[in-house]
Amino acid sequence: MPIKKIIQKLNIYFFLRNLSDFRVYKRKCFWNKKKPKIILKAIQENDRVLVSVVDNGTGINEETMDQVFIPFFTTKGQGNGIGLSLSHHIVRMHGGKLLAESDGNTGTTFKIVL
Repeated sequence: MPIKKIIQKLNIYFFLRNLSDFRVYKRKCFWNKKKPKIILKAIQENDRVLVSVVDNGTGINEETMDQVFIPFFTTKGQGNGIGLSLSHHIVRMHGGKLLAESDGNTGTTFKIVL
């Protein structure tokens, strides 16, 4: 399936909107960065599609990483803890995987594999 159709099917805007409230995200993850970056990539390899969101923020520690997809888990004072959980569910409903990687210090990567 062409990448355009897969992204339309997934409704990537909805996913990215739920991935993070970027105002809070920017304030929390980039407070100590002079040049904050968020990089979005989409690659098609054979019959698979990889969409990644990479930042150079403060990262997510191991303890928190184990909980990021649990409904209602949040580290934000104003968060409700459903964004990543909902995104994870949406990707799974489309037969994919949502993965998170971070070393806890130098940024985080979220990947959708379809």
